[in-house]
Amino acid sequence: MSWDSVRKFKEKPFDITLGTDKQYSGLTCGITIGYASAAFGDLVYLNNVNNRWEKANASTEGTSGDVMLGLVVSADVSDGGAGVILLIGFIKKVTWNFSSAGDTLYASETEGLITAVRPTASNAIVRVIGNADINTNTVYFNPSGTWVELS
Repeated sequence: MSWDSVRKFKEKPFDITLGTDKQYSGLTCGITIGYASAAFGDLVYLNNVNNRWEKANASTEGTSGDVMLGLVVSADVSDGGAGVILLIGFIKKVTWNFSSAGDTLYASETEGLITAVRPTASNAIVRVIGNADINTNTVYFNPSGTWVELS
């Protein structure tokens, strides 16, 4: 690669003005779904045993602790099918309605969901996955690499 081609590369900023439902902007990757009926916005983790992406759950360290997380952006994909996930960026889902802009969001103790309520159950995993945006149905997804298990 020549220096000229490097200088022509322009960074494309994330679009934070997502106007309609099920839009996203950010870093994505193609993956293999490991469960039936993936839905837009499902919180998933990379299962390193079968190399498929499955629903995360803050009740279990192996699905929300020291694992790679993503949000599904390709809906209606079944077990073994090819899908796409958001690794970092903005995503809008009108059924999300977090209390206020800037809310810290966590992996939920309900499989595949995100929540503004920090898990409190014994042995639950507390892992920040991002923040609610100015529009409370838009999320800035940027999962922390740090997590704790409650005693």
